[in-house]
Amino acid sequence: REAALTDPEALLQQIDVLLTDDPNQRCILLVDQFEEVFTQTKDDALRRAFFSLLTTAATHPSGRTIVILSMRSDFVSHCARYEQLNELLSQNFRQIGGMQSEELARAITLPALEVGAEIDPALVGYIVDIAQATRDSEHLQIGVSPRGSLALAAAAKATAVLAGRDYVVPDDITSNVLDVFAHRCISNTYLHDADLNTVPRVIQEIMETLPSPV
Repeated sequence: REAALTDPEALLQQIDVLLTDDPNQRCILLVDQFEEVFTQTKDDALRRAFFSLLTTAATHPSGRTIVILSMRSDFVSHCARYEQLNELLSQNFRQIGGMQSEELARAITLPALEVGAEIDPALVGYIVDIAQATRDSEHLQIGVSPRGSLALAAAAKATAVLAGRDYVVPDDITSNVLDVFAHRCISNTYLHDADLNTVPRVIQEIMETLPSPV
């Protein structure tokens, strides 16, 4: 790990160790929720070291690594200040459209049936409304994405199953909101002074203004 902070070829070398001698073999490295490199650390030196590892692995002439980055579109502009990363993104960028309300509802409801925990359509709408309220809040620069809605639904379903129920109740949602949503949001004040208290307060205020549907 220490070598990775100073040697941009550290990841490339580690991957070479793991691959066989077959020149056609490739390592596909998927970095999901890439936006968290901007939200979970304020150490720009650490961030730049991570970017160097990825870009070196992806572009080295003898490398056999394909790097795929998945991130929210509202963070793409954050990459512009990192020259090599920005250049690679510009050459290989593909934007995926966001989920429509009906698609998100299906994505929440169908997995619930697979684990034996039904979720009322009204509660699906409740989850979507909470997430939308974080995106609409004037106190948050970044709100919860559809992926966050799916995560809250999954947590609610797990809570229901652990409680011995085959259906989700509102408390299964409200008891998980802060744990699932808080780290996915960025407040306006966080960008200036790393305030960590604003997001939980804003989410709590949202919950107080959105009555449970059932």
